[in-house]
Amino acid sequence: MKRLRSMQWLFQAGIVGAKRQLLAIIVVTLTLGLLSKLGLTDPLVAPSSSGRLEVTPALTWTYLLLAAAMAILPKVVVDRTAARMRLIARHYSPSNPRKFSDELRAMLWLAAISDGVLTVVPPPAILLIISGSILSPAAGALGWAAVMSVGAAYFGANAMASR
Repeated sequence: MKRLRSMQWLFQAGIVGAKRQLLAIIVVTLTLGLLSKLGLTDPLVAPSSSGRLEVTPALTWTYLLLAAAMAILPKVVVDRTAARMRLIARHYSPSNPRKFSDELRAMLWLAAISDGVLTVVPPPAILLIISGSILSPAAGALGWAAVMSVGAAYFGANAMASR
């Protein structure tokens, strides 16, 4: 439990960004779902040309744009996280903390970009099969895009703080 708290302490910017993204996803999905039920917009999930269910491109790009917006946090949160990252860099690499910080920044940006790409690609077939046996394949497709965009917001906020 203590180790988990230490990670939360270190990556506070990511936690704040992910929470904000999750709230935005809930609001956007519920709003667009309601509009879709009323027939005012297209369905949130539709079969692709290959026959698999996919989230509509408009919704996935909305999730991705929201993730980019949620990664931009108030200066107080970013400064606090950046100071903690500098402290850890000095602790783990006293001879060259700059190199450690650069490597951490590169890994965080790579993770944020990877999650962003995974937000717009279709979900894996196994996820749709599993979600189809539990809830529905549509829930699996929506969940995939939502979780990947939360990851993009989390790692993006931490990467912004690592600057």
